[in-house]
Amino acid sequence: MASPTDAMSPTETTSPTSQPAGPELDASAAIAAATQIVPGDAIAGGRTGEAGRKVWYITVRENRNTATEVYIDRSSGEKVKQQQENLPAVAQKMPSLSAEQGIEKALEVSPGGAVVEFDLETFRGGPAWYVFMRGGSNGQREAYVDANSGAILKQGRG
Repeated sequence: MASPTDAMSPTETTSPTSQPAGPELDASAAIAAATQIVPGDAIAGGRTGEAGRKVWYITVRENRNTATEVYIDRSSGEKVKQQQENLPAVAQKMPSLSAEQGIEKALEVSPGGAVVEFDLETFRGGPAWYVFMRGGSNGQREAYVDANSGAILKQGRG
C-alpha cells in the first residue's frame, strides 16, 4: 500500500497518522476543523477512507474561484491531507444558509440520525443542500433543503 505522501500532487499536504481512540466527529465538528485549517465556507463533505484512516472530506470554498478539499481524521480531528479542487458553479455565490444550517434543517426529518454526506447542489432551479443521513428514528434518509429559505424541498429514503 502506498504511503499518504506517495504520488501526491504539489498542492497536497498530509499530517502524521497517529489516531487516538475516541468518539467520531460529526459533520459539524468536521466542518469546524476544516474551516480552521482553510478559512471559508463548507460546500460539500462526506465520510470516507484515506491512507487507511476513517476521515471526513470537507470541501471548503475559499473565494469565488477556488476550493480546497480537507481530509479530517474522524477520531482525532487532525488534518490528514488537503488538495485544491474545482469549484462547482453553484458554489460561486454562497447561499443564505451555511452547510451547518442546512444540515440542522435536514436532521429535523431524521431525528437522531447521523450525517454521512452533504453537498451544495442545484435543485429545482436554485441552490439546495443535499444531506444524506443514516440511523435515527427514520432509518436511512435524504433531504434537499432550500439553501436560501431553509424549507425542506424533498425528503425520502436514501
